[in-house]
Amino acid sequence: MTCIRVCLTDILNCFSGYNNGFEELRKIWEEWDLRILVLFILFTQLYLHFFGRHRRKSTARVLVNVNVWLLYLFSDLLATIALGKLSKAKDDGDLAIPKDLSKVDIPGTNKTLPQILENYRDTNKTWSQIFEDLGDTNKTMPQILRGLWAPVILFCLGGPDTMTVLRLEENHLWVRHLIGLFTQGLRTVYVLIINWNPNGLSILALLLLIPGIIKYGERVWVIRSRSGGKYQGFIKLDETTIDETSNSVSQSNAKLVLQAYSCFQILNPHIDDYECNSKSLKSLVERFSKSVDENLAKGDTDIENSFKLIEIELGLIYDMLFSKVGTVFTVWGIILRSISFSCLVSVLVSFFLISMPPGRVEGDFLITIMLLVGAIFLEIAGILVQLVSDWVIVWARKYPGRLANLVLRVHEFLIPERKRWSGFMGQFSFLNFCEEYKPTRYRKMVQSLCGREKMLSRFGSLSAVQLSVKKLIIKQLLEKSKEGSDALQPLATKRGEWSIEKYKCPEFKWSVELEFNRSLVIWHLATHVCYHSEYVLTDEMKAANILSNYMMYLLLVCPSRFPFCNKYDKFMEDYDILKELVSSWSNERACENQLEQDIDLRDTTVANQVQHLFKGLREKADRWEIMRNVWVEMLCYASSQFPSKHHVEELRHGGEFLTHVWLLLMHFGVGRKVERNFPKSRKDEYDSLTKNTGKDFDDLRDKAFDKYLPETKPTTSYLVELEGCV
Repeated sequence: MTCIRVCLTDILNCFSGYNNGFEELRKIWEEWDLRILVLFILFTQLYLHFFGRHRRKSTARVLVNVNVWLLYLFSDLLATIALGKLSKAKDDGDLAIPKDLSKVDIPGTNKTLPQILENYRDTNKTWSQIFEDLGDTNKTMPQILRGLWAPVILFCLGGPDTMTVLRLEENHLWVRHLIGLFTQGLRTVYVLIINWNPNGLSILALLLLIPGIIKYGERVWVIRSRSGGKYQGFIKLDETTIDETSNSVSQSNAKLVLQAYSCFQILNPHIDDYECNSKSLKSLVERFSKSVDENLAKGDTDIENSFKLIEIELGLIYDMLFSKVGTVFTVWGIILRSISFSCLVSVLVSFFLISMPPGRVEGDFLITIMLLVGAIFLEIAGILVQLVSDWVIVWARKYPGRLANLVLRVHEFLIPERKRWSGFMGQFSFLNFCEEYKPTRYRKMVQSLCGREKMLSRFGSLSAVQLSVKKLIIKQLLEKSKEGSDALQPLATKRGEWSIEKYKCPEFKWSVELEFNRSLVIWHLATHVCYHSEYVLTDEMKAANILSNYMMYLLLVCPSRFPFCNKYDKFMEDYDILKELVSSWSNERACENQLEQDIDLRDTTVANQVQHLFKGLREKADRWEIMRNVWVEMLCYASSQFPSKHHVEELRHGGEFLTHVWLLLMHFGVGRKVERNFPKSRKDEYDSLTKNTGKDFDDLRDKAFDKYLPETKPTTSYLVELEGCV
């Protein structure tokens, strides 16, 4: 192989033509790219800490949720890139060749490059040996100092306490996070090895590795705990303890949280197909119905307590499934957090006390301090977030004492009025859309690129959930529950039939037997016309109209988030029909007069069906009672038509009022299966007999049941039911 030697005396001439005009820019970038990267990683964690929890209370999807989504996705990627750059054995920031090498000061030598090379003039060392000597000198400060950054980056990979996962499905990907802990942990150890130097900074970097592994390992532990599908949190109280502590607690907010936790533990609403204990569920329904009845009798303020209980319960579910809340309330959690925090504080204090080796420290020194302070801040802020959550009350009741009493007092006076969800519900008026929408080229482009939902959302609005709406729903559910324990069950399957039967108006039955999306549109349009044809509007009329607009909002703007029925594909066709009618209506009175004209019952267009329904409602003196009850029934029906994961996912977007109705129905016993309990001995006998494959199954079955039911022969349906249960 040809050996190419370069004369040391010609080094200045060799480097004189290297500059191409971008050297200064390249030098600045190579010096600051890693610094900017690690600072951005720290900023990402701080942003996710504050706004990751805020997303459960805000509907500002673009300003909050989109930013959180992007930063969450980039946080792991940027951390991987930063560890990759740190794992290089050279200090990229100091290898840029300046214009004038005669003015270069080699860090740790106080000599210029020509002065250094003069010492090698009479030696036989090669260029690689010379630069290896210079590399050992240059490694003194910048690289060793940056070796402290790798454990901090590993610490940031553990994520903030307010946001462990972005979506619910990530809880099943714990293996991916475990592999990430293994690979990034090895890369961090490699960075420490290549930058190892027998001085205090390397020892601090090794000590800083402990909180990094603990933080990332805690994230894997939390996600792994949720992956089973029946996760119920890190803190568990038995029903007896809850009842005893609820009676002894004097703080109203703490008592409400304990009641919410008790309901959560019985219902487990986040678990699909969960079977509740029949005795516990019956007791819950009785207690909740009695509480609602008392709240209605006391007044409007107490009605809010029924929905506040639902808010607290949904908050417990969000903290349990999307954050690390609850980890510091376990023994291992307290131990690991104490070790992590102690190591971080010790490293920061020692960093100021240790003597720095010679070298350039201006930028890296300040950045290292910022990273250490930021890590300590995230640790303190994470602990505080857990101490002000509703879960801390459950912990205080499980481990009573002076500290627990102090926590309860703080929670009662400082936190009870905090916002737990967005408190808004969407509104969409079909007729207003027909008046305002103009099929411009821009809107067609938005619809083709972003979808119809995005286009329609521009014509919707958000309004605060009114007390009249809550009162209307509570009153109807309570009234129905008083008819019997099973009276509310049809609400999960009926969508207006009960109200039509109650008010004896079979002429409207056709309107609720249509496809659900079509039925919603017809009742919405009829309600809209009736509402605007009234001279005096009451709170109950306003509540019915709000529910009408809300159901249209869910149908047209949120069909993928809440798939309670098929998508309304005929929307634009109905728009074309209604647009012509709306254009001829100078006012609401003209609309009413036109709808009162004769109709053709064979015509199935939306305008004719709305006209048919409206004329029937106008003849009813109690039409608003009918409409109120129909809309509540449709709302309850819609909330029960899709898996609970859709409701749980919506918690990270500020929550949806439909989710509150879904959970409210569960407290009345709707939507939850009940365990089927059989005598244990009979079940065991049945199991043992069915395992014997040497005999015919029919003989074994008869033998098992004849032993315990000698006087009756079990029916086929009962046997099938028992077989499925066993």
